[in-house]
Amino acid sequence: MSTLLTCGTAVSAQEPAFERVASGLQAETLRGGLGAAPGNSSRVIVKSAIELIKQFEGWFASPYNDPVGYCTIGYGHLVALKLCSDSDLSGFDIPLTADAGQAILVDDTGLARHAVERFVSVDLTDAQFGALSSFVFNVGQGNFSSSTLLKRVNASDFDGAAAQFHRWTMSRGVRLKGLVIRRSCEAALFSGRDLLNAQGVFDQNRCTLLGAPGPVDDPIDIIAGE
Repeated sequence: MSTLLTCGTAVSAQEPAFERVASGLQAETLRGGLGAAPGNSSRVIVKSAIELIKQFEGWFASPYNDPVGYCTIGYGHLVALKLCSDSDLSGFDIPLTADAGQAILVDDTGLARHAVERFVSVDLTDAQFGALSSFVFNVGQGNFSSSTLLKRVNASDFDGAAAQFHRWTMSRGVRLKGLVIRRSCEAALFSGRDLLNAQGVFDQNRCTLLGAPGPVDDPIDIIAGE
């Protein structure tokens, strides 16, 4: 178990299986870096994609400061780009219930879903749409809009697009195990693979079996972009 520093309280939480990285899309939003009013999407995100995001964002019912000092709660919801002790937390019933956390997460993915609809010019399956929504949620719409991955998608080169996910595995110059596995999961989902087990529970082992990368040339830092 680890102890996370929250806004004045210490809360015990399960030790993360791998490094957590703040949502690039939420960071863009809080910085006001989305350009024109981004709107929201009415297209539903499939359960596999929501469960994928939940797996890699982790769950914390109380606010905590992430590794770079951003106040976070629930399933990776960024409260502010500053410490919890300096943040307004009055809008949250703490500790969050799991249902409340999921509702916040689905709302948070709205901007990612809208970005996918905005930049993709070809028809997508629900699985492809969900995988891309997870990707944009993680790396931000700015990175997505200029990516080779998007170019492959819009060229209907879906095999080539699936391979592009595996390039986005670095953060601040370091290749992170969590990003490697997440990209494998997104690639597998994009390719139509079922990531839920017979009980409807997300199975991370399927990612490495179904979407594991081969050799990856020119890895990309999710902070710096392509």
